[in-house]
Amino acid sequence: MRTQFRRQNINGERWLGVLDAVAKASKWAPRRIASSRQTGRIRTGRGIALGTHLSSYGAAVADIEVDTETGVVVAKHMFGSIDPGQVINPGIVERQIEAQMCVAASRMLKEEVTFSKTNVTSLDWGHMPAPAVRRSPDVTAVVVNRPSVPASGAGEKRSRPARPPSRTRSSTRPVCGCIRFRFTPARVLAALRSAAAKTQNRLSDQGSGSGIRDRGSGIRDQGSRTMMANDVTRRDLLKRAGMLGGAAIAAQLIPPSVARALAQQPAAAADPLAAMRAQMAATPIQQTRLTNLIVMFSGPGGSVVVRNGEEGKVVVDTFVQGAFAGLKQRLDAIGNAPIVATINTHWHFDHADNNESFRKTGSKLIAHENTKRRLAQAHDLLGMKFRPAPAAAMPTQTFTQTDHVVFELTGTEEYIDLGYIQPAHTDTDLYVYVRHR
Repeated sequence: MRTQFRRQNINGERWLGVLDAVAKASKWAPRRIASSRQTGRIRTGRGIALGTHLSSYGAAVADIEVDTETGVVVAKHMFGSIDPGQVINPGIVERQIEAQMCVAASRMLKEEVTFSKTNVTSLDWGHMPAPAVRRSPDVTAVVVNRPSVPASGAGEKRSRPARPPSRTRSSTRPVCGCIRFRFTPARVLAALRSAAAKTQNRLSDQGSGSGIRDRGSGIRDQGSRTMMANDVTRRDLLKRAGMLGGAAIAAQLIPPSVARALAQQPAAAADPLAAMRAQMAATPIQQTRLTNLIVMFSGPGGSVVVRNGEEGKVVVDTFVQGAFAGLKQRLDAIGNAPIVATINTHWHFDHADNNESFRKTGSKLIAHENTKRRLAQAHDLLGMKFRPAPAAAMPTQTFTQTDHVVFELTGTEEYIDLGYIQPAHTDTDLYVYVRHR
């Protein structure tokens, strides 16, 4: 019934295209909710969701199993479709879908950011649980190619990341009361017990004097079977699978650093952008030495990588506003050489927020011309309103090549190769490659 409802209320050809594509691939069949009740320890269910960001369109279906005795939820098969406009290499887009479906399952079932009342307490990826390969879902990827429409990206770019789950009833309502991610066995069992108790109370209220009577841990309607505390309805499973399907869309949309901050941000912040910046800036900066000359800092936004040579420091990305003082202190501590160049790998605020501060150090600022164009625009992303960046925060050197440009490191055997990646995470993405001659 869910796909029919969507078709009746969606006018956009591209929305209908991804919906029909994922429904066909998953052999989605209309069924009336709660038309049947499963028995046995292992129950199955499926859900569907849609999602987008700026211009690309996506849909996902998740098939799951729930062990009602242990509380373990397993994503068995996930289907993803995307319409990113013109597709040159469908195989690459399919691989992108496959990876993001697995990432979504991992986020919902394994990964969790932990935090105290004041700050994040899970500070490294080494202790972040992830599913084993044998536990990863089977994935079916469907690419909807529209050669007449300009390419708009097939990665994280296509999101209102928190929105897809809220666009389907199966994901906006609690999963048997289980609304906290990840779906740990303890949380699932607690949710199932709560749902069973609510069902028992509701039927007791409705059945006063009608022959419905309490019997131990379950209830019995005359002439029917007993509903035990671990009894899960198909409606419950649809809700759980719908949330996972929605997360499959969302997983492709949110940079991990932003997702961590979103998880801790107050639901009704007066200024969501300021709250996000403050939350991310409070994350401790971690330092990792990659080579003798290259250091990586991680924490308050996208990672910052620094090539620290005698001729000067080249800094890749900038963290968020509020983190500059701490970052500058770290940069000063690794050497006395000046900052000669700062590179934006793309325009998002967790990578380019401190452009103005870096320019004040005397550094040139290098980016693709699309980054300069995006920074000059107003944006409304994830409920945060971005004003156009001031002139002092704009790149001082841009390029338009679709392959690469070379940034020379004077007096060394190395140079930096900057390459433009056509629409990917954004339409401004660069790779930065330190090469030896």
